[in-house]
Amino acid sequence: MRQHATRVVCVNRLSSMTAVVYTGCVSDTMRHKVYTVLFLLVCSILVRIYFVRVTGVMDKTTTEDYHNHPRVELLQQQTTHSPNVAVQRKHITLNFQGRLGNLMFEYASLYGISRKNNLTAVVPRTLSLFNYFNLTAEKSNNVQAYSTTYIEKRGCAFEPEAMQLGNGNDVRLEGYFQSWKYFQFVEKELRHILKWKESTFRQANDVFRNLVQYKQDSIYIGVHVRRGDMVHSAHMVNYGYISADKGYLDKALTYYRSKFKNVSFIVVSDDVKWCDENIKGEDVHILRKNNSPEVDMAILTLCNHTVITSGSFGWWSAWLAGGEVVYYKGYPRPGSKLFELLVPDDYRPPSWIGM
Repeated sequence: MRQHATRVVCVNRLSSMTAVVYTGCVSDTMRHKVYTVLFLLVCSILVRIYFVRVTGVMDKTTTEDYHNHPRVELLQQQTTHSPNVAVQRKHITLNFQGRLGNLMFEYASLYGISRKNNLTAVVPRTLSLFNYFNLTAEKSNNVQAYSTTYIEKRGCAFEPEAMQLGNGNDVRLEGYFQSWKYFQFVEKELRHILKWKESTFRQANDVFRNLVQYKQDSIYIGVHVRRGDMVHSAHMVNYGYISADKGYLDKALTYYRSKFKNVSFIVVSDDVKWCDENIKGEDVHILRKNNSPEVDMAILTLCNHTVITSGSFGWWSAWLAGGEVVYYKGYPRPGSKLFELLVPDDYRPPSWIGM
């Protein structure tokens, strides 16, 4: 009622003053005063109209009404998410352990999990992978003092809970995290990150070209044969590790020979003598030079397609090479402890071919 009465008074005053002006019954001084009052009234009315259109409220005097208004809420959101305001993200790290293949699984999974949870990945400054790849994770001398720890339940399986940690705390991951599902959605980025440094690539390329008479129209198949501790360590064997037999390798090579013309097999193994005795053919080239693990893997990644037996070293050789991958279905040994921990669909991409 007060607002209505105010508007009536304003209109009445405006009407009466307008009438006075047009009757010509006042002096010039009075007319000037009337014009001044009219001008101020019009300005007042325009200001109130502008206020209503901009804020959408009139005579809102309480703080609650103000903050609940949609325009104010939008302004608050824009201020909160201003690009000029630096927001410190929480961190996530992992207890890196094992050799080259294990470390690559751990880094790739850490990268994927960090991206999914909007956390900053942090790795030890001394991580050996920095010697071979241009990693993007932050380096730190202290990755132990994190408030939250997530321990994986199975070593070769995908755990969705790890992708739902949130970004409210610094997190330390413990485990091996050997599943392609942790990083499938950032595969393109990872392939860029996990490109060999120039020194490693040159060594691998030199060895590769000296091993075979390189021909552009040839199809090169990398073959990784893991034996060593998977044959000679009683603990590893009892746990479930197993090396592929001659029958599997014969079948895998036959598959590629029938599919492609002009194939050449590049064999990398920790048991050259066994390979000499069991892998035959004019198209077979067994690497005999004692290279570093990263150079051996880089050689395999220069091939078009891959045959792997067991272990994470062969897994990453195949993943980096791309192309078709044939793997040994007998790994791990059925009924073993490792067999219970490994979920085949989580461990190997669905496009890989088991034999």
